[in-house]
Amino acid sequence: MLLESYMDEKFITRAFATMGEQVVNVRIIRNKMTGGALGYCFVEMTDEATAERCLRKVNGKALPGASPVFPVFS
Repeated sequence: MLLESYMDEKFITRAFATMGEQVVNVRIIRNKMTGGALGYCFVEMTDEATAERCLRKVNGKALPGASPVFPVFS
């Protein structure tokens, strides 16, 4: 999943909380020159079992609260 520009640390933390999971830390990877997000992040969970469970919940799916992406037709 690619992070959208509106997805900040708080959004990601809330999305996992909606699924009943507790996030320890979110680190969005940013461009050193512009400060803009590069489209991905690292999410730290309380333990490995929680991380595995979250992977199964979100793998290939949108995060809760994410705006749907609509295809652009030319």
